Amino acid sequence: NKVSLGEITQIQTQDRVVFRALIKPTPKDIKKLYWRANTLEIFDGNNWYPLHTDYVEKVKYGKGEYIQEILINPYGGKNVFSLDYPKKVIYPKTNRVKVNRSKLIVQSKKEINEPLKVIVVSSPIERVEIKKISPLLNLPENLPSQIRDIANKLKIQIEKLQKTRRLSKIEALQKVLNQYFSTFKYSLTNPAKNLLLFLKEYKEGNCEYFASATVVILRLLNIPSRMVIGFYGGIKNPLTGYIVVKQSYAHAWVEFYYEGKWYRYDPTIVAKKTPQIENFLATLMQWPNKLSLWWDTLNTLWIEYIVNLTAKKQTTLLSKISQKIEESYKSFKKYLKSLTWGVILISLAFLIIYFYRIRNFIR
Repeated sequence: NKVSLGEITQIQTQDRVVFRALIKPTPKDIKKLYWRANTLEIFDGNNWYPLHTDYVEKVKYGKGEYIQEILINPYGGKNVFSLDYPKKVIYPKTNRVKVNRSKLIVQSKKEINEPLKVIVVSSPIERVEIKKISPLLNLPENLPSQIRDIANKLKIQIEKLQKTRRLSKIEALQKVLNQYFSTFKYSLTNPAKNLLLFLKEYKEGNCEYFASATVVILRLLNIPSRMVIGFYGGIKNPLTGYIVVKQSYAHAWVEFYYEGKWYRYDPTIVAKKTPQIENFLATLMQWPNKLSLWWDTLNTLWIEYIVNLTAKKQTTLLSKISQKIEESYKSFKKYLKSLTWGVILISLAFLIIYFYRIRNFIR
């Protein structure tokens, strides 16, 4: 619910799993998924905060749906993570979890202090009607004049492209922003103490610096905008089918509002990547070893089949397991009586080979 310049790097250093998700239909590239957590509208020059009042009148969704089954680990917050743009919650069926239409995020009424399973449906948006635009245009009181000068220069370039290349305003805007931020470095290191130093001197930093600069520039161009925080990408567990998202995937990007629609813009995509962040991003896309894969599988099964069952279902499941164990034990006793020593030795040999292969697989 608050992000300060330089803070996301601290979050990314932790490798804890935040949530796991199954998506239908399966996305083409899970490495490029944007998971929404919250939108931040208020900026004081160094810190971003969420606006808690509704400012959207109406949301009209388009065709196509992504159904996401999300298993969230306890983290103490109220935000549920989902893809663009959440339309409805179909599980749990209580009113505990709801879609916030202004922010287009999913939120829980209670803090998530225990594992939580949520099923969310997301769809593209055709049109959004905003009833209060001013919160998306507000700027810090003491915004340096040099940042205003940068925005004015970019405005001239945008207008020139519209005239000479006959581009739409959106096309010209994105082209100019891409050119501008392509000279910056996307890095885990944040040498700039403030936004002005980031834009004028160092031109290097993490995603929240890029997103902050973009929102401020857009607002100076009189384009309503906000910062979106969440996660980018994920890694699939081939044993469970779930996409696993860790704290190290934390990310910030931008949404701007133009002619009744929200447009996503992520300036880090066009920025140069330092070797440091290239290595960091590469490690996120692979499992460190097979043991970690198996451990994640056990955690997933525990949340999916044990934690999210009601007390009644747990009792029924344990009763069935107990019954199966008892039946297997009785069958095994009968089986032992009918075995000759030769067959026993052959069976033991097969077991030794089996466990030897498993041991090698885990290694």
